[in-house]
Amino acid sequence: MLGQIQTAARNNGRSDPVTLLIQGLVAPPAQVVSNSLSYTEKFLKGVRDADMLSRQNERLTAELEGMKQYQETLDRLQGQIDALREMNDYVAPPTRKKVYANIIGQSPGQNSIIIDRGANDGIKKYQPVIAAKGLVGIIEVADANRSRVLLITSPAIKISAAIEGEPRIIGIISGATATRLSMGVFGSTDVLVGSPVVTSGISEYIPAGIRIGIVIESVDDEKFGAKRVFVLPSLVMGELSEVFVLK
Repeated sequence: MLGQIQTAARNNGRSDPVTLLIQGLVAPPAQVVSNSLSYTEKFLKGVRDADMLSRQNERLTAELEGMKQYQETLDRLQGQIDALREMNDYVAPPTRKKVYANIIGQSPGQNSIIIDRGANDGIKKYQPVIAAKGLVGIIEVADANRSRVLLITSPAIKISAAIEGEPRIIGIISGATATRLSMGVFGSTDVLVGSPVVTSGISEYIPAGIRIGIVIESVDDEKFGAKRVFVLPSLVMGELSEVFVLK
């Protein structure tokens, strides 16, 4: 009888009551199941995408770190090239010759470094040691193939220096700390902070005009009736790797 009802409905182009009833009962649960499967699929896709993005992020982070290290290496090498170029551009006095050397040892506690040139290269005591940015120190001991350099930051060093300006002020400079030099000058002339300090040339071994640093402070030393000038060195000793000696 149900079959006859369905057949008669189809022949008349209508949906039969039985089919409508079944569709009404089956369609809502089917739609729920379909929606649930769709949400599950989207959730799983989101999990897969998140995992893929996490891996991509890790890869990009590693690549960025590699690029950073590469750039730091390039900057360091460029700095060394610039330093070597500056040293090469330094014009030695006609009677002097530049002897290039590598720093092969450091003794911060003794304010000294060791270079790989010595007496066999014409190196002698008191000769100046220079880097791209200025005076490093003087030769303290020269062995056959290496030498010890007393750094300008050493309290034991005494070098005639000049504060550039009008008038030019002459004094003796020595080390005070690892980053500070002390210079005693006589007279009442004001010393300007920021004034460049160079070697005076009043020396048998050290020519004039080699950079030493800049004035960072000036105070009156009433005990000795003089001025005490503090100077920031032009170079950072720990960053040096190549120097040259004026022999």
